[in-house]
Amino acid sequence: MDRNVTIGNATKASDQNYSIKAAGDAGYTILDTDKYDLVTVAPATARTITLPTVADNTNRILTIMNINGTDTVTVDGEGAETINGGSVQTLTAIYDFITIVSSGTEWLILGSQQT
Repeated sequence: MDRNVTIGNATKASDQNYSIKAAGDAGYTILDTDKYDLVTVAPATARTITLPTVADNTNRILTIMNINGTDTVTVDGEGAETINGGSVQTLTAIYDFITIVSSGTEWLILGSQQT
């Protein structure tokens, strides 16, 4: 499997393990040392997924998905860090997701389904 990630003109071998973190009905703070590619949340009440530090995760790609739609999953940058210039992104419906990449200065949205 090709594990290269290309951002602009730079290509780097991905160190991701292509693994899933099932957060269940809980909030979660993604750590710099986590190797998750996908974080799933099945919220019975509103939950927050906090992203790792953007500067320490340049070129890292993450997907966060709401897998039951009972309540909202808020994706929040660490501290004052942003996602496409905004402070948070919300996933309100079943199978809403956001795929993001760290540019080194902010998280950028690569793809999403947000209803």
